[in-house]
Amino acid sequence: MLIWIQSNESLLVNFAERAKQLVQITNEAIELLLQSKLLTMDGTAELEVSRTQKALSETKLADDEVKACIAKSKHIAKWFVKAGKVETIYIGLGVRP
Repeated sequence: MLIWIQSNESLLVNFAERAKQLVQITNEAIELLLQSKLLTMDGTAELEVSRTQKALSETKLADDEVKACIAKSKHIAKWFVKAGKVETIYIGLGVRP
């Protein structure tokens, strides 16, 4: 992930502002997932995917654009897993507290 960031630094222009614009919808999505019990919170307030709920279909009601977004998000998720600690990801993206 860090190599990609170094090769594509221009894509991080205005990243903080674009990320801020996603906060409200992200919070609403997390709230919906918690209410529907697809996500749970553990004792340390970490989010976990519920093991008791049946998984949602990724393609049942999705058009080609949504399917492409799902595929790309899976690819990015693999980068985050390999990137290490949350702090490393934030530093790479130029995010500061």
